[in-house]
Amino acid sequence: MKDKPMKTMLPKSHSKAVAMLARVAILIIATAFLAGCGSRLSGTYKVEANGGMPFEKMNFTSGSKVELTDAAGGISEATYVVDGNQVKVSAAGMTQVWTIDKDGALNAGQTIGRFVKQ
Repeated sequence: MKDKPMKTMLPKSHSKAVAMLARVAILIIATAFLAGCGSRLSGTYKVEANGGMPFEKMNFTSGSKVELTDAAGGISEATYVVDGNQVKVSAAGMTQVWTIDKDGALNAGQTIGRFVKQ
């Protein structure tokens, strides 16, 4: 039994093939750019001198997880989502919104405080 030839996926003309490859390249570049646009945080952020209620440290781990450390050293796990210049941290059915300052610090106002990357 003879094998049937596979249909080619490339257009028959050279100009159509180049145009299709250009569109694929643009799509790949756009995807890479969007993936790197602050959709994730990483590392440890500690509270500055004032604030720190109820947390003193935030450690952004893999994916959308963040570990919150209180003054006694207790650690609780939360999830987070980056939305523009805001980070929404959710735990135990509550959500706290943090603003990402121009210097990269996370700011939740006077009571909770401003956290800087270590």
